[in-house]
Amino acid sequence: MSAFLTRITLVRDAASTLDTTLSRQTALLTLVGGGLQGPPGELGGEVAADIDMLGFDLHNAGVVSFVGEYDNGLSGAAKPIVLAVGTKQKVVVDTDTVLTIDPVTAGVGHYQVRIIMDGFGGHTVTIAGINNARWLGSASAPDVNTSPNGESILSIFFDGANMIQSLAKVGA
Repeated sequence: MSAFLTRITLVRDAASTLDTTLSRQTALLTLVGGGLQGPPGELGGEVAADIDMLGFDLHNAGVVSFVGEYDNGLSGAAKPIVLAVGTKQKVVVDTDTVLTIDPVTAGVGHYQVRIIMDGFGGHTVTIAGINNARWLGSASAPDVNTSPNGESILSIFFDGANMIQSLAKVGA
């Protein structure tokens, strides 16, 4: 028999705990790193810590937004793009470069990397660490937008073992 949420109580004490009572099961989640924020008695606000869903689903979330893109900085001649640091990332290409996609500790998910040319543009970009036969709509890696300040979006679906990717030029 599955557990259904029957009551949720927000306790705003020094320990910053969120007490949830489930049928046949009670879970106590202690939030660290600042706990819950927002007006007392308001369900919502912000959680200043990671929440481990313990394999349970998140339902009726409405809007899930992101704080921002992870900034990989300038590419240099070679730059690892570690998917585990964020599902939304960017890198500025300042010379001919090899971007190596690293999914090692990443979870299953959809990832996007915004590849931005510097003000000069014209740099070649090689994307490594992927299976070149798994591009959507292409037998090999498409070219990035090499215009000065040009942008391309690299989208990756990672199933925990394999990546499927696509690349689109912005405004080109």
